[in-house]
Amino acid sequence: MTTRFKKILLASLIAASTSAFAMESLDEEALSDTTGQTGVLIGITPPAMSFSVVLHDTDGYAGATDSGAIVFGDPYSPAAGRVKTQLSFTGEVVMKIDATGDNNGATAGGAPTLRVNVAIPGMTLHTGDMYAADTDATGTLAGFQALSATKTAVILSDMTMTMGATTLNFELGNENQGAMLKIATAMTGGFSITGFKLNDANSGGFLGTDLTVKDNAGTDLTVNASVDFISGGASGGMRVNLTQFGNATNGADVRLANLKFGDATTPTIGNVDIVGLNMNNTVIRIAGQ
Repeated sequence: MTTRFKKILLASLIAASTSAFAMESLDEEALSDTTGQTGVLIGITPPAMSFSVVLHDTDGYAGATDSGAIVFGDPYSPAAGRVKTQLSFTGEVVMKIDATGDNNGATAGGAPTLRVNVAIPGMTLHTGDMYAADTDATGTLAGFQALSATKTAVILSDMTMTMGATTLNFELGNENQGAMLKIATAMTGGFSITGFKLNDANSGGFLGTDLTVKDNAGTDLTVNASVDFISGGASGGMRVNLTQFGNATNGADVRLANLKFGDATTPTIGNVDIVGLNMNNTVIRIAGQ
């Protein structure tokens, strides 16, 4: 065998082995390592938004069954002079979507799951003015057009809620995490409400305060919760399990600053601190009636 032929044969073997390796199938993990891509990522950077919210109650309450609405903002045209709801974010909202055939990593194909992870940056919400209004229960008019011009004075004045970064983790189809939605956040600087003002329609005064909630003896606010939509007829609804609110052992500290009963000229009572409020493992159910 000539030297030249040996070189040609060696080159052919190397090329064949390389081609065979290239044809090997890659699983998702290996593909991710190779390409850096797996699943779907969606990033949204929304502008500051302004809107109104109308909740129609079609049957009122016992003894007063005319339909009504709870209104946040100013959905009227022309405008009624109420403050609209506003929402703004400090950065990009990132959504990651993945599907697995085995959500516990034990047996492939055992429990397929669609996971949607949403990372929300810091957020500021202006609630807008809240009040009640008459509404059309027949459904002949839609949305804000169903509202009558008959409305109350402002019940809750526009207030500002400030929240830190939050992570939402949805598991759909099968829920290895034990709930459809898991919420986990450590709000930098705590959670705050400024400008809370509950108005007294008869007497003309109000209850006003600014509120701050933090971990007991801490500077931030830790919140871990799970959310499920449960069956059960009248006992069903949306269930929120507040696993941790504040410190895992001692709960949260709440400050009501500049607490005032009266009007703008009434002196404030001062600040009220609630220390070590332990609401861990509180269960909240929200449903219709």
